Amino acid sequence: MARLLHTILLFFAAAILNAQSFRISQAEWFTGNDPGEGLGTAMQVADGAWDEALEEVTASLSFGTPGSVVVSVRAKGANGYWSSVFRQVVHTGSAVSGRQVRVQAGEYFWDTDPGEGNATPLLAFDGDFNSALEQAITSNNTITSGAHRLFVRVQGAENGWSALFTQVVQVNTAISARDIQVQQGEFFFDSDPGEGSGIPLLAIDGDWNNALETGMSSVASPAEGSHLLYVRMRGADGAWSNEYKTVLHVSSSIPMRSVAVQAGEYYFDTDPGEGNATPLLALDGDFDGALEQALASANLNYQGSHVLGVRVRGADTGWSATFRSVVHIGPELIVRAVRVQQGEFFFDSDPGQGNGTPLLAFDGNWSDAVETGTTSEAAPAIGDHLLYVRMRGADGTWSNEYKTVLHVSAPVSTRPVAVVNGEYFWDTDPGAGNGIVLSAADGAFDEAVEEALNADVNNLSAGPHLLGLRVKASDGGWSAVCRSVVNVTAPPEHPLPIQLAVFLQGPLKSATGMSDTLRTQGLIPLQEPFTALGFAHVGSGGETITAATLNNTILGKVVDWIFVELRDKSDPSKVVHTRVGLVRDNGTTISTNGFANIAFNTTPGDYYVAVHHRNHLGVMTSAPIALSASGASLDLRLTSTPTHGTEARVERFGRAALWSGDVNADGMVLYTGSENDRDPILQAIGGIVPTNTDGPTYRSEDVNMDGSVKYTGSENDRDRILQNIGGIVPTNTREAQVP
Repeated sequence: MARLLHTILLFFAAAILNAQSFRISQAEWFTGNDPGEGLGTAMQVADGAWDEALEEVTASLSFGTPGSVVVSVRAKGANGYWSSVFRQVVHTGSAVSGRQVRVQAGEYFWDTDPGEGNATPLLAFDGDFNSALEQAITSNNTITSGAHRLFVRVQGAENGWSALFTQVVQVNTAISARDIQVQQGEFFFDSDPGEGSGIPLLAIDGDWNNALETGMSSVASPAEGSHLLYVRMRGADGAWSNEYKTVLHVSSSIPMRSVAVQAGEYYFDTDPGEGNATPLLALDGDFDGALEQALASANLNYQGSHVLGVRVRGADTGWSATFRSVVHIGPELIVRAVRVQQGEFFFDSDPGQGNGTPLLAFDGNWSDAVETGTTSEAAPAIGDHLLYVRMRGADGTWSNEYKTVLHVSAPVSTRPVAVVNGEYFWDTDPGAGNGIVLSAADGAFDEAVEEALNADVNNLSAGPHLLGLRVKASDGGWSAVCRSVVNVTAPPEHPLPIQLAVFLQGPLKSATGMSDTLRTQGLIPLQEPFTALGFAHVGSGGETITAATLNNTILGKVVDWIFVELRDKSDPSKVVHTRVGLVRDNGTTISTNGFANIAFNTTPGDYYVAVHHRNHLGVMTSAPIALSASGASLDLRLTSTPTHGTEARVERFGRAALWSGDVNADGMVLYTGSENDRDPILQAIGGIVPTNTDGPTYRSEDVNMDGSVKYTGSENDRDRILQNIGGIVPTNTREAQVP
């Protein structure tokens, strides 16, 4: 039993650590009724090993007669909050005497039990009965083919036989081994002459692949066309194999021609006939080199395109086909040694060769000379101009003019600039002076830009954005806008668990718990009800649970489904994520897996948290709370927990709970008027006789969640609505304090 309670404490500690970094400062246990927080039997721990403390406690337990007892454990964290109570039913029985079992013998049998000690013995000289069973089964060849049941039992040192271990075994017909060695082979075309009558394959060395190739090459080919080639082999047992066949296409034979180039010739444009063109001389047989030399020495008497024809003659005196190619002959280029001796440039109009502005290049670097010359010359009028440059070689010849467009702008006056202010914007320019201010107390605007961007990136949507930046000088003038495209990637998402607790006014019966009547009557649906009621899901919806989740009461009894929202920290009216879960009788909530905290798979950060129920008014935190992978905690049962708005929760038994009575889930509790919450109750019971009831049922009109819809009488659902709007003026309303 100590091990079982140890498991309880470990499970409860793991559940808390899943939600937050939790340090146990105090723990207690009790049996039977709960004496209240802090009033159980204290667990003394000097070294912080709570599991050892629990083992010592349970080891000291003494129960009377055998039976069942409920053992409860809870712990108190460093934050002063007690955990939920973790309970386990423990069955105590009479002491069981220890029994030392050692296997002394074993036996097995097939299908029919011959009686203990009369089956086939298992011989295990080394005590390894596993190997003994395998050896026995493999050596038993008397079992017929088919399905059989194998039984095994062992005998202990006190001569008692164990229960039978059984297994169905399928015994197949023995497969006789066949040693096949190819002794003979044959092949044939198209028609089968009969086994042994085909063309033999000779493989003295046993290489039947080569034998087939050799055999086919040594026999006369069939007629031209497609044929079926068959091959079969005979084994050492005299049996022939099946025929292996393939399609073989026989073509007409091609006469072999020994070609050796003995001569070659070429011509331009007109073919003079075989043997009458210009010979190609290749004393070493290299006709490629001979053709190149011939073309280099050819002297065509006119320019333009010409057809070059080439052919060669083989050793059999036959000429090849003529190979032709188009060759273009251009004018002869005169080699010219050019050395730049002089250069000049001019704008727009050519003053004549030698009359432009000289380029001075004492070191021969004419590139620098152009830059120096243009900067020292008086600039032409503002606007676009053509700049020309030409050079003269050592032979006195001027080159062509090289030109480019040059734009002349108005001179820019020197301006002492000192940055005194800066601003930036995203995507759309709001105008100079209207951007987001860059604060740089020390004048380091690059650091200011980095800090501003790091703060803004988390608020930008994923994707490319245009960043604009400008600065203001000491003379009051703004600089031009420097723009850059910034690609924002979506931050990584993590499971963000939250340890959430909330009470519902409808089923609340005491300061410590709510009624689970809907569960005990089997009315809670296995699929979340909020989608059908029109609740807007963001990242959730359609979740289901199993009946086992509702029946597991160790960690608390499920009261109903719950709906939780994360809202934007800058705009609490914007819902960014939703989750559905279950609320238990002690107010704690769990996810649909039945044991873990509700978790949101999103980016860590600050969020408003809002909680809703199908017929209770929702509630939201007064400020964003930090959610991270290590978890967060929110206890809305405490009256001290601040919430958004005024009178967002009702106080009962010294605890805070969600207002009941929002039957139509419109965020308001109304007794009269259009869309009130009272009339649906009357309609649910028939709409005529007010004393009728409807139940057992799972409906939003069941305000107190007792499984029955009642309009009048004791524990009716209508009075709750009147009480929650003030109890006197029926036209009063109560509105959910959630934006």
